[in-house]
Amino acid sequence: MTKIAQTGTFHKSVPALLADYHDGGEMANADAWLTDTAETLKEALRSYHMKADIKSIRLTPNAALVLFKGNDNISVDRIEKKRSYLYTTWGLDILAVRPGKGYIAVMVKRDSRHVTETGLLWQRRELAETAPYYNTSFVVGEREDSGELLYLNLAHPFGGQPVSGPHTLIAGESGGGKGVLAANLIMDICATNSPEMARIHLIDPKAGVDYQWLESLPHLEGGIVTEMDESSQRYVDLVAEMERRYALLGGARARDLDTFNERVRSGEIDKVQVKVKVATDGPVQEVSFQEHDALVMPRLYVVHDELADYMIDDDYRKDTGSLIARLAAKGRACGIHLILVTQRPDKITIPGKIKANIANKICLRVSSKVNSNLVIDEAGAEDLMGAGHMLAIIGGVPGGAQFAQSSYMDPWDAQLMAEAISEDCPVSDEAEVEDGNVVQMRGAA
Repeated sequence: MTKIAQTGTFHKSVPALLADYHDGGEMANADAWLTDTAETLKEALRSYHMKADIKSIRLTPNAALVLFKGNDNISVDRIEKKRSYLYTTWGLDILAVRPGKGYIAVMVKRDSRHVTETGLLWQRRELAETAPYYNTSFVVGEREDSGELLYLNLAHPFGGQPVSGPHTLIAGESGGGKGVLAANLIMDICATNSPEMARIHLIDPKAGVDYQWLESLPHLEGGIVTEMDESSQRYVDLVAEMERRYALLGGARARDLDTFNERVRSGEIDKVQVKVKVATDGPVQEVSFQEHDALVMPRLYVVHDELADYMIDDDYRKDTGSLIARLAAKGRACGIHLILVTQRPDKITIPGKIKANIANKICLRVSSKVNSNLVIDEAGAEDLMGAGHMLAIIGGVPGGAQFAQSSYMDPWDAQLMAEAISEDCPVSDEAEVEDGNVVQMRGAA
């Protein structure tokens, strides 16, 4: 049986591809602009009788971030009221003004943005020691306040960040970068997991044109779903799989998927007694027990792009929407994760019963404050710069919505990356398939 080692890095052919990425020095070349912008901003605020003392400055892919020491003479409201004057008189295009502990942060837009390539972010990232066999922490982007990477930690704390929520909403208008971000997350899952431990279910009304490279990867389950009826059936199957997994977890007395899998790997369990209801003619419900082989189960990542295309259909929203809500409410413990992507973040697309169970909310540029509030419960996303610029609320990460920048992977580079991953991790001939899910043989480490 093909065994993918736990080396704490990517699949073996990926680092060679990452080595081809080089920083063009754009960030360093903008240092003079950063200094001039900070000094101009300080002078401008002082001209409006604010006590503006600079605490620190840093350059982000989108802006100059200037932190002013907090005092009673300077406030977010006072700076916001001068925003139009700062633009017309001083040439400073303010992106955001935010309070912090002992400081006020002001972000001034760059005239020329820095494109962050996925390969460069991946060069900097950390990986769990179990990768590339198994990993549940994925890069969302680069935080603008600190320059650190922002992770989705779907199962365990990692990278100095707590456990995130199990499900993720990505919303934004056309050109905002939501499709690129979704593709990055899928590529990350595949680059850091074996096909035995991560299965991708992709639903895309756009016929999968943005994810053609995924077809070559063994992590993809059942092909890309491109039709509404097929999508509905996929969710029916996923809910059935969720209930099957809960029956196995209950029979093994395991609180979650990782606990169950560890007990299988260690040989502690090799059979599971599952309670099954027996149909009777009388009013008393009877049960029996069926014995099942205990097999390591993969995590299932359900990515639904352009969700609104299907949710505007009344029948789909009523029937399939309820299935999505069940997965959102119960999927975490049994290792099922939703990544819902939409251009329309309204209540029709994301009903309250679904949104209430999605802790990770990533908002790219939207058209209005109303839409920003629908996604992250605050304004601000209407002022984002597009192309991967985001406000992200990651469940468990303190501080509210975080400004961050997603990375970009060229379609050709994505195809090369997918081919490298595919060569390194073919589905083992000895892996068993149960109910459409590839699972590793008993006792495998």
